[in-house]
Formats: sequence, structure tokens, C-alpha cells
Amino acid sequence: MAATIDRIYSYFEHNKQLHVLFVFDPLDTISMELMGLTWKPGFRYEEFDGKSWFNMKYHLETDWKDDKVVLVLHQPYPETTEQMLEFPLMDLLVANATYREESYAEFMEQYGLPQSMEVFVSNHLNELRPKKFADVLKAYYNPTEFTIDNICRGFISVYLKQKNILNWDRIIARIIILGKDEKKKDRDAFFKQLMSNKDADEALQSRLESITGQRYLPNTEEKVKNVAEAIKYNNICQNLPQNPNDRYGHYKISNGLTLSRFNQTMENLRNDVQLAGVFQQAIDELGKGILEEELIRTYGVDAPYKQITDSLCWPILRQTIHDLMPQQSHVALTRLQPMVDEHKLTLDATSEESITTLCCMANYFVKANATGSLVLGSPDEYVSKYTQEYYLVDTYYRLSLEHFYNLDSAVCLIYDDIQNLKLQMDLHYSQKCNELNTEWIKCLQEYGGSFSEVHLPKQQNFYQDHLELSRMKQVVIVSDAMRYEVAMELMQELSKEKHPHTISAALAMLPTETKYCKTSMLPHAKLTLNGTDMLLDGYSVSSTDQRSSQINRYKTGGVCIDSKELMVMSLAERREVMKAPLIFVLHDRIDKEGHDQSGIEVTKACRDTVNALASLVHHIHMSLNITEIFITADHGFLYEDKIFAEKDKHPLQEEGIEKKTRYYLTASKDVMPGIAKFDLEKVSGIEGSGLKIAVPIGTNRVMAAGGYNYAHGGASLQELIIPVVHSSLKRTDDRGTVSVSLASGQQELAIQSSLLKFRLIQNEAVSADLKPLDIIYAVYANGSPITRVEKVTLDSTSEVPQDRIREFTLTVQHVPAGVSILELRVYADSDHLNPLISRNVRNATLIEMDF
Repeated sequence: MAATIDRIYSYFEHNKQLHVLFVFDPLDTISMELMGLTWKPGFRYEEFDGKSWFNMKYHLETDWKDDKVVLVLHQPYPETTEQMLEFPLMDLLVANATYREESYAEFMEQYGLPQSMEVFVSNHLNELRPKKFADVLKAYYNPTEFTIDNICRGFISVYLKQKNILNWDRIIARIIILGKDEKKKDRDAFFKQLMSNKDADEALQSRLESITGQRYLPNTEEKVKNVAEAIKYNNICQNLPQNPNDRYGHYKISNGLTLSRFNQTMENLRNDVQLAGVFQQAIDELGKGILEEELIRTYGVDAPYKQITDSLCWPILRQTIHDLMPQQSHVALTRLQPMVDEHKLTLDATSEESITTLCCMANYFVKANATGSLVLGSPDEYVSKYTQEYYLVDTYYRLSLEHFYNLDSAVCLIYDDIQNLKLQMDLHYSQKCNELNTEWIKCLQEYGGSFSEVHLPKQQNFYQDHLELSRMKQVVIVSDAMRYEVAMELMQELSKEKHPHTISAALAMLPTETKYCKTSMLPHAKLTLNGTDMLLDGYSVSSTDQRSSQINRYKTGGVCIDSKELMVMSLAERREVMKAPLIFVLHDRIDKEGHDQSGIEVTKACRDTVNALASLVHHIHMSLNITEIFITADHGFLYEDKIFAEKDKHPLQEEGIEKKTRYYLTASKDVMPGIAKFDLEKVSGIEGSGLKIAVPIGTNRVMAAGGYNYAHGGASLQELIIPVVHSSLKRTDDRGTVSVSLASGQQELAIQSSLLKFRLIQNEAVSADLKPLDIIYAVYANGSPITRVEKVTLDSTSEVPQDRIREFTLTVQHVPAGVSILELRVYADSDHLNPLISRNVRNATLIEMDF
């Protein structure tokens, strides 16, 4: 009896609009159970003898219109059309509900389910009724959403212990994850439930087959090992033509519609923040039978693999090193760069860092081997070549070291191969630098050994050239040992902000030593020596306070401050400092770490300097309201990541007043082998010393106190050419925007296997004059997108056009019937009306996709 009344109440609970529940009880079995019961407030129980239909209808529509009426009729349900037409309360019967004694019929009546679902409901009533299923499925208990697909997904979601109905993509991901060894207990429980539900089991099998071409194997341990192998194989090899020697070829998805579904599912799962990582781990574990080495033996390292996995990455990289580097590094780059650009999301940090390391090394060899003859006609030619081309050799050597030192030798499977290549690069760089600077110093000597023959602004004239006549507040950041090539990288970071900025080169003094060069940029009328200390206008400027006093003599209120001291101040304190008309900020990161003689620290210091100075410049402009900032250096540096044997150190054969590994000061005019001597007064602003500065020719080191790997003080281009970066505050960004076009070599765009691949080139580098461009792109049919509309920012600051080419992939979701002309459109995100690029696309898939 309790079950009957509870079922009656449930009709009204599930249908809040229900007014009358008709209970047909020809045998009086139900009325016997319900007679005499106390009903909840608002409910009315009525038994009707069938004698006064008019009165009953009147009561239902007027007197009892606000009640929930349980109307028991002692007659059979009007089954036939004729009986229905003769039934006096037919309109109320249709508008309300009928109590069903049969459980499945009652369930269908409760929720208004179509008769077509009768067999399905009767087969699954035991799953549909319990609370754990009903809580998940109840949103679908209505005539439009109660479908076999929805309910089967619901069943599977409950078996997976989920509280919401998952879409098929997430169901497949979680079932693959259950295949992992550690999930055996959960896997056994899930498949035991699933295989007891034939409809849900078949729904899953059909979906797996429609996406991966495989059904799970119920009699195997992992159940989904073959599905995972198919996913791994097609992720990698779907773009490759079938090879009869491919032992995994039976997994290849050849049907275009299946492949389209597969790609869409994989894309959705890669973008699933919760599941992407663990799903990929499961594919790696279950798909390990697909051997990457075997794929490479079958298809080769240059095959257009759709996805590069970590395991596939290693043999490709190893063969690239052995076959192409360093002699054919330009060819290696064409293989390596797409691995970074196209497969970044599928590679772990170690693989990605290994590829990046090799890209930097390949770029180093390309740049170093493109220098041509290093015998040039004048000092100015050397300066021009260095500031336009040669500096990139130093940059890529430094970047190669930076990324190499980020590699974990215990995890990187080709560490020894990369290390051997690095040793070749170290030797090559040492020889190249020495050759370049030997010729440079020889040329200087041929031009009289005077810096007056080098037509660059001189470091000692910095104040007169940039600061003396200005009426604006100015900040000068002097970053110790920030050589020219590091400043060029700083320019790329500064380009991300709206402040206009430029870079030029200046010539540091000899010796390129901090105590001489840094102070020479302060205002002064005369530089002299007191022993080996340099005086400005007769004053010592060895301390920060003394330097502030020297600035104040020329610019009243001017100050000198250490950057670390500035940054620990409160904002109010910094603003107080910035009230001065001229502020010198001394930054020391590279030189401090460089003298520790660690390649790791030197390269890290350069990276930290670039990031810190970019941030500091923006802060000074925006928070401290300073319009004009200069960033420069006292000198550059040499760094060679090798062991300097005693034979590599040039022995000193005469006395020197001051001796370091890259120079010594002497009064001797004697000619010494391997040494170039210059009159100090001709290569610096120091007057009246009568001394010579002696530097080892090329990049050799003198046998003296000081560092050998990291060194400065000498006359190499890397030590002498310093940057002068000028950044100004501009309140509005009226720069132009970079432009974009299709990269060359794409005569025809075609959709294959539901994918369109194309390359765009950012035509110009982001710079002080050109800002980044936000674009959106998609494939269109009849003016509407048939792929996702993607957005990307073109913000490359590289001056190398090849670096500004990016490859894009779009997945076609549906091609309307009868449409033959498709169109790739690229818009500026600020203008969705006028496309920047419009190109017809051929549909080579040759199917109408219909999901």
C-alpha cells in the first residue's frame, strides 16, 4: 500500500502542473488499498461511480480546480480510439496523467515518454528508478531528451562514478585512463557493470568504433589497449600514405568521416584542462607497443608526422645530430623548427628543451658560417658588421648554452649526443671569435691604433652627447657587462610595451673594466689617473655617494643609486628619488655572476637582466612618471665555455702597472709577441698618463689574476661595442601594426582528412614603430564558419623572416550539402568585416560531413 501511494505522490512531484491523476480500477484492487488513508494537504481523493459525468467534470474544473485530485474510476482504461471518443472526460484525461500499475508503463506515463521507448524503458527500469541513477539522469526524463544515446551516456557516467552525464569525448578519455595498471580495481568494477547493460555496452562500442575504428576487447586485461594503440598510431601517422611494410597499418583510419571525428575528439581532449594530462599518460602507457623507432624505420625522420611524441622525438633528434649537424645545420633547422612550432602541446618539457637547444645550436652554426671573410677594409666596417650580423653569433652561442644547461642529463635520452655537439660548438666559437678579433685588432693598428678612426660615439662623451643639454628629467640605467647582443634581446622585450625605443652602438674605453668605463659616463671635464684609479675632474668616484656628488656638480640635485636599493624602497620613496633632474641607476647582475666562472650563472644572469630591465623601464615610465630613459653598459664580455689549459694563457714577459687576464697597463713601448699595445690616451678619455694599454691579440687570455672563461678588459668587439638604448614615455600608442600574408609556396589550399593546414608570415618584426596584430581565422562556407574561429597574436620581434612564419591547422566540422567553394579568411580582430586574407580552399576530403 505504501508503494502505491508513494508512486501516486511521485506523479505530482515530477509534474508540478498535474491537476488530476486518473486511476482506472475495474477490479477495485487499488481503491481497497487507498480507502481511508489520510492524504497530504492539497490532495483530494475521490472515487467516481460513473453516474454523473457532468457533475464530476464541473467539480474538477471549478470546485476542485486548486486541488491535486486522485480520481479513481471503477472501469477499464479506454484503450481503443472509439472508447476514447466516448469517454466523457477525454479532454481532462489527455491534459493530465493516468496511473499505471505496470512499472515501466507507469514510469513512461509519469514523464510523458514516447511509446517508441517502451522496450528500452522496460529493459532498464531497474537502472532508471534507483536514486544514484535518477540523480544523474533526471534532467533527461522528458519527452525530447529521453533518448537511447543520452540515457546510455548517463548509465556509463554512473558506472564511472560521475555525478553528471559526460559527453562521449570525456567518457572515452576516462575509459582509456581506466586501462592503466594502477586502475585495475576500478576498471574491473566498471566493465562488470557495463557488460551487464547490453544497450550501454553497445552504445560505447559503436562510439569507439566511429571515432577510432576499434572496439574494446572484453576478454583482455586492459580492455582498451587496442583502442589506445589506434589513437597513438593515428595521432602520429594519419598524414602518411599507407606503407605495406607498416606493421601497425591495420590501425590506420582511412574513412574520412571517422578521421574527422577522431581529430575533433583529440582536439577536444587536448583542450580539456582536467583530463588532457592523465589521458596522454594513459595513451603513452597503453600504446607503448607502437614503437616510434619502428615508425621511423618505416617512414623516415622527415615524414610529415601529424604529432611528434616524446618517444618519437628522441630518434629524430639523434639522427638529425648525426646526419646534419654541424655541417648542414640549415637543413637541420627546417626539420627542428616545425617540431617546436607545431608539436609544442604534445611534448614534455625535456623534449621541448632538447629541441630548443638544438635549434639554437643549429642557428649558431648557420650564423657563424655565414660571416664570410673576416678581413674587412676599415674599423667602421667591423663595427657595422658586428652590430648588424656578427652579434647574432654571440647571441646563439649564449642561448645554446642557456638551454643546454637547462637539460637534465638523467632524463634527456640524447644528452651525450647533444653534449658532443656542444663541444664542437665550443671549439668552433672560440676559433671564430679569435679569428674575428685578431683581424679587428690588426685593422685598428693599421689605422693608427686610435679610436678616433672608429666613427662611433665614445663612451666618455655620453653625458655631453645625451644628457647635458636636456631640460627633461632623465634616468640612465648602467647595466654592468650588458653587451650589445644582450641589449638586442632586451629590445625584443621592450617591444611588448608601447614605449617607443631605439638602440644604437657606442665604443667603450680601454681597458674595458668597470672602474674606468662606468664612471666615464658621469658628467666630467677631465679624466686622469691616480695610480690605477681614475679621477673625474680630480675627484675620486669609487663610491655611490661620490658619484652622486659628481653628478650634482653638473646637474644640481642629480643622484646615483644602486638598482637593488631603489627596488627595496616604497613607491613613495622611489618617487622622491625621481624628483632629481638626473638619476644614474647602477645595475649589476651579469658581471657579478660572470666572475663566478659558471656558464649556468652567466647565461641565467643575461636572461634575468633582460627581464629585470624591461620591467624596470616600464615601472619607471608608468609608476614614476619619467619620460626619458637611457639603458647602457660599461663594457661587454667574452665567455667561452671550455677549460683554459695553461698553454691557452698568454705568458707575461714584462712588468705591468695593473694586470688582468685581458689587459695590462705598462709604460713599456717594447713590442711583445701576441700582444697589441695602444696609447691609453688614444683609446680612452684618460689624459696625461703616458701609459700604454696592452691587450692580447684576438681573444687570448693573459696569465694573470682574474677569470678566464668570463673575461673583459680587452679590445674585442664583444667587449668594446656597447649599447645605448633610449626609451621614451608615450601616453598613446599610435604605432602602426605589423601585417600578415600567406607564406610563399602555398599555391593551393586543400582540406585533407577534414584538416586544413596553412602557413602565415608576419611580414614585419614588432618594433618601436610597429605593434603586434591580433587576428582571427576560420574556413567559411556561404559566409558562415565551418571550423572553429581561432584567435592568435602575431607578436614576433625576430628580424629573421623565417622565424616569423607560423603553421596553423583548422578542423572542418561540417560541410553543407551542395557547397563546392570554401574560403579561408583571416581578419584583424579589430575588423571582422574586411578580411586581410581571403583564399579559396579545395575540399579534397570529398565527403559531406554530417554529425
